[in-house]
Amino acid sequence: MSSRRTVLVAGLLAVLLATVAAACAAGGGGALHVRSGLVAVEGGETWYEVAGSGDAVVLIHGGFGDHRMWDDHFRALASDHRVVRYDLRGYGRSPAPQAAYSPVDDLRRLLDELGIARATLIGNSMGGALAIDFALVHPTWVEGLVLVASGIGGFPDTPEDQARFSGEIAAMYAAFQAAREQGPARGVELWLASPMVKVASSLPSTRDHLRRMITENTGMFSMEHWPSEPLDPPAIRRLGEIRAPTMVVAGELDTPWMREAAERAAAGIRASRLVIVEGADHLPQMVAPQLFRAALLDFFERQRRGRGLRDGTLR
Repeated sequence: MSSRRTVLVAGLLAVLLATVAAACAAGGGGALHVRSGLVAVEGGETWYEVAGSGDAVVLIHGGFGDHRMWDDHFRALASDHRVVRYDLRGYGRSPAPQAAYSPVDDLRRLLDELGIARATLIGNSMGGALAIDFALVHPTWVEGLVLVASGIGGFPDTPEDQARFSGEIAAMYAAFQAAREQGPARGVELWLASPMVKVASSLPSTRDHLRRMITENTGMFSMEHWPSEPLDPPAIRRLGEIRAPTMVVAGELDTPWMREAAERAAAGIRASRLVIVEGADHLPQMVAPQLFRAALLDFFERQRRGRGLRDGTLR
């Protein structure tokens, strides 16, 4: 699709935020039953928790943390959805992988365990890349996609783009190298200094939470088996196969590499909508939770009514 941006008018946003407030009140009363556990996957285990009832939603974290990066949304969404969040292997409460594995198979096994046949997948960063891969491998299981500052398997895919984004990619790998050579604490500081999280690492509302998650996930710096799905051909060349309604969310202040990935995803997926969250970086669900949830509620409403998708800017 050709990417168009329109401003989400203040009146509509006010209505959406009022709905958000109602959802928060319904989900935050303390009566919500949350069930957690470990599910057996090929060669290991994955920790999850689930709450609520209704249409299924799965929250997939990115590389800057674990299931806790959805803390602002888990209970609120569970007021009228069956919400699942989980830790990929080697993150949070899930043991590290001991051999190469398939994150797509892990997610399928988790859905099987919970008796979920179709779900909307909401993934941040590498979690978004996993959601795309899952939609390509198991399209009938995917009700919708919300790709939040998402990567795409195989991107950057041309020598020109690889050269354009080489500095950003090198800086990311530098944190891993520093952690291995100088200790995990050094990796944490470089990870927090990444331009991807320049907002989240400075805002009083998010900086301590982000630091805590990264500090408690330093095992990622030494993981031999990163959660990636080697599709052939890679996802970047197969976006046109995705039929599920999709919302692509990008932070206005995210890096050029990630902004370009959002543009590519929105252009390549047919039934897609591109939303730019002003003032947000690579973690819009954390730094702008109200705006992010307003966009989610609008997306769910469009799903329910079968309405068309339209790009927008959240201010």
